[in-house]
Amino acid sequence: MEKRGTHHQTLPRVLSRAYYGLVFVAGAIGVLILCYYLYVNITSLSASLIRVAVPAETEIALPVADDYIVFHEYRGEFNGDRYSVKPGVDDMDCSMESADTGERVTLRKPGGSYSYTIMGRSGVSVLEFTANSPGIYRFSCFYKDGSDGPFTVFTIGQGFFGELINIILGSLVIVAGSLVASTLLFVFVYEKRRRALRLREAYRSAGRTPSA
Repeated sequence: MEKRGTHHQTLPRVLSRAYYGLVFVAGAIGVLILCYYLYVNITSLSASLIRVAVPAETEIALPVADDYIVFHEYRGEFNGDRYSVKPGVDDMDCSMESADTGERVTLRKPGGSYSYTIMGRSGVSVLEFTANSPGIYRFSCFYKDGSDGPFTVFTIGQGFFGELINIILGSLVIVAGSLVASTLLFVFVYEKRRRALRLREAYRSAGRTPSA
């Protein structure tokens, strides 16, 4: 008479719920990458702006022939001094000319209203102009009543909002990538646990003894 033994089946290990922590790890890594990306790129964008103190006449170097936007940075810090004034240039006379040729550059009202707040500095667009050639230019702004203050700062940028849009798009890519990675990890852990638990339950229902 044949003697039957007990059948053992090696089943996949059931992942611990602790593996769901990988989802939060992936999210945290995504946040760190996003913060680093924003810090590096916003710092670079801020450094690309030409800053001039007014009222004064200042020589500035424009690297390319292009359209530029002039912002009134009404709140910020300059040479270690904090300042805050009312935004706008209605009480100022501003002009610009080429230092090489003396050709005047037309300063006009901007085509749109733009503003920024970067690292404690706030600015609003007040003027725009077109530089026909790269070179040194004299930019001057003085109060109409001849007063020497209040002190404030203007910034001049080229391609500012194109770079800002690129930063925003890059940030969205990082956020989307982080969400996808976290979701995939969650689904992977969930499915591994679900299949292992279902298989073990099936063997118990059939009266078999699963091996660990």
